[in-house]
Amino acid sequence: PEVKEAREAFFKQPLFEARELWDRYLFDGDKETAFSISFRHGDARMNGESSFCMDLGELTTMDQLVVESFDEFSITPLKTAEGVTAQFSADLVNWKYVKFIGGKRMVIDTKGIGEFRYFRFNPCPFRLTEVAGYKDGKKLDRSKWRASNLFRTYGNAGCNAVAAWKGKFRIDEAAVGAYLCVAVNGYHGQEGAWAALKIDGRYVGCPDRAPSFTANPWEYRTANSDRNYTYYIPVTSDMIGKDIEAWTLSFEGKELKPEVWLTAYPIPFKKKSLVLG
Repeated sequence: PEVKEAREAFFKQPLFEARELWDRYLFDGDKETAFSISFRHGDARMNGESSFCMDLGELTTMDQLVVESFDEFSITPLKTAEGVTAQFSADLVNWKYVKFIGGKRMVIDTKGIGEFRYFRFNPCPFRLTEVAGYKDGKKLDRSKWRASNLFRTYGNAGCNAVAAWKGKFRIDEAAVGAYLCVAVNGYHGQEGAWAALKIDGRYVGCPDRAPSFTANPWEYRTANSDRNYTYYIPVTSDMIGKDIEAWTLSFEGKELKPEVWLTAYPIPFKKKSLVLG
């Protein structure tokens, strides 16, 4: 209980809200809160560019997606009355494109695109206050929605692969708390190497990395590095016995030596008793 109370006290403090660091402020129904790109330690984005990206957590259909901000400055580098292209996907492979008009309140017509889970557009505004979806005039539940504002989409801001590596394997068994480590050994440039899995034809991203992913920091920024990234993927029950491909893409270095390791934390000690009669 004490840990929960401390966590709630931290996230509910006025200063945390004022720094506009949390994507949850886009989905809280409060137009006075916001999710913004932090410049506390300079612009952490590669080449000063990023896309606004969302994961709705599940396949969803809607009539409209509404993106709101405070004022003209907050939507920079977008401008009022200029055209923007939104992209929608159900699987991160196939994308549908919809044009919309920039402004403080941007309404995107999604009637004709069917089910989707992922949404993005480029470039990303500095500050956004609300994102909501509507179906038959009713606002959709947003409890599973997540957003990011610091990453490039492929093909933008130097995000183009110059080399790729693939490894194939199966996991026959795994301990509780097991995870895969994709170690990208060698020089690849800052934010220049990325890893992912393909499991029975389904793409799976890496939720964690060392050094940490670029973030909007509460205090100090995440570490910069141009080599030796390691990506982490939890091993789930649906991965056991399946054909798995581990992929690594490099945007700069071509002499990398990626490796995949299976480990677990906490250490999976087991106790067995032998009773002699």
